[in-house]
Amino acid sequence: MNLLAELRKRNVFRVLAAYLVGSWLVMQVIGFVANAAELPDWIDSFVLIVVLLGLPIVGIAAWALELSPDGVKSTGSTDDTPVRPFGLVDGVLSAAVVIIVSLFAWQQFAGPASVQVAADERISGQSIAVLPFVAISEAPEDIILGDGLAEEMLNVLAQFPDLSVAGRTSSFSFRDQQEDIPAIGEALGVSHVLEGSVRRSGEQVRVTAQLIRVTDGFHIWSGNYDRPFSDILEVQDEIVRRIAQVLTIRLGVSSNVERGAAPATNARAYEQYLRGRVMWAERHDDANRSGAIVAFQTAVDIDPDFAGAWAALARAVLYSGPPDGYSLSEHLQRGRDAADRALGIDPNNAEAMVALAYWNMNGNRNWQAAQEWVERALAIAPNAAFTHYQAAMLYEVLGDLDHMTAALRRAMALDPLNLTIRDNAIDRYLAAGQFGEARRLAVGAQFPRLWRIREAADIAWFMRDADAFETAITEFRQFAADPANGLDAPLPSQLANSAAFVAAFRGDAATVLEKMPTIMDAAEQYEIDPMTPAYLHYFLADYETAARQFYTLVQRGEYNPADSTFVTAITEIDTGLRCQPDYHAIWEMPGMPELTEIRRANGASGNLPLSGPECDEWLGEDVAE
Repeated sequence: MNLLAELRKRNVFRVLAAYLVGSWLVMQVIGFVANAAELPDWIDSFVLIVVLLGLPIVGIAAWALELSPDGVKSTGSTDDTPVRPFGLVDGVLSAAVVIIVSLFAWQQFAGPASVQVAADERISGQSIAVLPFVAISEAPEDIILGDGLAEEMLNVLAQFPDLSVAGRTSSFSFRDQQEDIPAIGEALGVSHVLEGSVRRSGEQVRVTAQLIRVTDGFHIWSGNYDRPFSDILEVQDEIVRRIAQVLTIRLGVSSNVERGAAPATNARAYEQYLRGRVMWAERHDDANRSGAIVAFQTAVDIDPDFAGAWAALARAVLYSGPPDGYSLSEHLQRGRDAADRALGIDPNNAEAMVALAYWNMNGNRNWQAAQEWVERALAIAPNAAFTHYQAAMLYEVLGDLDHMTAALRRAMALDPLNLTIRDNAIDRYLAAGQFGEARRLAVGAQFPRLWRIREAADIAWFMRDADAFETAITEFRQFAADPANGLDAPLPSQLANSAAFVAAFRGDAATVLEKMPTIMDAAEQYEIDPMTPAYLHYFLADYETAARQFYTLVQRGEYNPADSTFVTAITEIDTGLRCQPDYHAIWEMPGMPELTEIRRANGASGNLPLSGPECDEWLGEDVAE
């Protein structure tokens, strides 16, 4: 008996083909119903398993049974039954099977090209990216509204412990690009994307939002909201609530906070707050940085009970230099006061906690309090990239290399296209002596040319490589000289500064000292880093002068010691500096003895003050003792 012929006589192929086509149609209907009814994700897998288990049962039944005018009965001998010719029904079923198999294979194996991100820098598990909401009118006010709404939703979703949220910079990098959702999801390493639009007409606003699954572009949820602009915060909260419900039911994602009713916030204050958010995101421009602070201050002036605006003001102030007329201590206190106001209104405001962590690092030097505030912020918003980055900066000062590295990797995973975070991560690795990791990050990032020049200069600076540093500076001067790049020509003091470092790396003290008056004036005017003279003397092995200049800056309240590579270094620094009395004096200032003990416990004592016989070479026996 020819098996294939027997299978055709008994219609097994036809039955199996019909079963596959019918099963596929049923699965499509169930998938649609499951999404519409927000059923759990395992429903699709369960149906597929049932279909696969049913396949051999249907095949056996088709072999043993046949459909006759008298009903279903056992199939008898088919020896006298001719093989059925390949007919129209067989052709249609065969074509349908081929199409279904092709579609299934395409869904499983085809996909967009991915952006190369290291495995340990990618988001894993349930994840989402929030794209900027499109302003239908393209009016500047609506663009700000759309961006601000998206960022606020991103910040709230970052409080879901089981949900990884792509950072703002990475998500917003796809603005005005014609990438499809699967390509965006692959680039950001997320499983879902939230997109939407805003349209404002007079005092009315329309907001639309769609939650999309990356794998197949399916719209899991969508909503439209037509409300008075005064209800914009309520609309935002309602969208977040709806998304939370969808994610909880379908993905098992839960929030670690109970969301009550949207706080009553003045709509005009909220608009200023959103404006500040957008400007702060572009703070590399000094006008935007100062403009953000003004917008946040305006928001709290309009609505003194607006916790979010107080928190944003605190962070913006603390992460910016003091304006004219403010001392560093006054400026830091202003930021601290704003953070306290925010937490007085909303005790669970993670951004205010991050601001207080920064203040305790830089204004109060209370390292335990700084760590407690960071940990509280991470507990509330475990998937906020900036919080992890702040934690990395703290751990660097504490000399905790393992926790610093983990925090940096998490920050980069959450915001993989954020070049600012990556740039600062490179600096952290350089200061820790991790030159290989710093180079890997610099090569792997798609930095614009100006950023690449700066990274090359930073690496050369930390490695004291005169030739590489000089090459980077020459390339920068050529870049700045091209009007198309829109850069101002370097100041004479900045050119003198660069030339002095090249000379210092080569041990050319005469050239450095020749340029030192210009450099000192520039440092006092903050045209360059005020620590520049101290660093230059350090590289020339003039440790006494370096320590004296460092101590003077800190003593006058013009410089925070935790901002210096001398204090944050996890690797060893030159013994000559560590032996200087003025360097010892810095580590005896309030908060610094406690930092000494913390760093020693973390095995990062290579920059701590030294005394005893090993200092004889630098101080003489009488001073060393």
